[in-house]
Amino acid sequence: MKQKSRADYPIRQCCLFAACLLVLALFPVSSAFADEKTDSVSFVGPCYFRLPGFRNFVLQQDFVGVPLETLVAVRPDVQHPLATDSKMLVGSYTVIMLPGASIKLSSRGFIPLAGRFIISGEGKEPLVFAGRAFELYYRSGRLLIEVTPDDGTFIALRNKGDAFVKSLNRSVYDLEAGQEVHFPLFGQAKLKKRMSGFWNDPPTGFSAARRRPDSTSMSEKDADDDEEDDSSEESESDEDTGDVEISDEQPADAKIDDASATTSIP
Repeated sequence: MKQKSRADYPIRQCCLFAACLLVLALFPVSSAFADEKTDSVSFVGPCYFRLPGFRNFVLQQDFVGVPLETLVAVRPDVQHPLATDSKMLVGSYTVIMLPGASIKLSSRGFIPLAGRFIISGEGKEPLVFAGRAFELYYRSGRLLIEVTPDDGTFIALRNKGDAFVKSLNRSVYDLEAGQEVHFPLFGQAKLKKRMSGFWNDPPTGFSAARRRPDSTSMSEKDADDDEEDDSSEESESDEDTGDVEISDEQPADAKIDDASATTSIP
């Protein structure tokens, strides 16, 4: 029987070492494939899902194990704008997505894109929400998030809880009961000691953008300009003729309907 020489042992050791390196190299890959789906996240109720790599949204009642980079949206409801049928369950946390809300599942956390969210629950590991200008860490309490198309993002803690927000300039806002932090589209964040009154109203969406009281729509401005033009034309015609017959009745074409002068936002 042929005996193995001492020169064969280094070769065997090199082969074993190479096999160990191969196993270690394949382990992160297998764990990455295992982490592609967030098994701890499930959706209850009607939601629209756009999976990564697809262009269209698909309506599904319940969904468990949603992949990362998935967009989730709730259909707007004009008749029931405060409906709470659609929910996202993350461990012991519950995130209610009101009609018109949309969110993205990312490795950074949950990215709220539009609409209003109501978060409740309690857990050891914080629930992370990431935005363009902030990172929110939530552990307990009743938290409200609203992303508006015109005023940025509002975050409010309604009652006693544990939640803090970090901004891009490394400022930390430790929210207390009844406080609110506002991240505008441009500029620095503002911490408010009291919650805004719009939380009692339906959420703001792209189809029903909240307007400021002092703002004037383009149609209203155009209607005012038309009234000024009509009055100037009438005064010029009166000066040219000299004799003007005054009548209490207004011509039909000179009357501006108030309904047509305002912008109707569904």
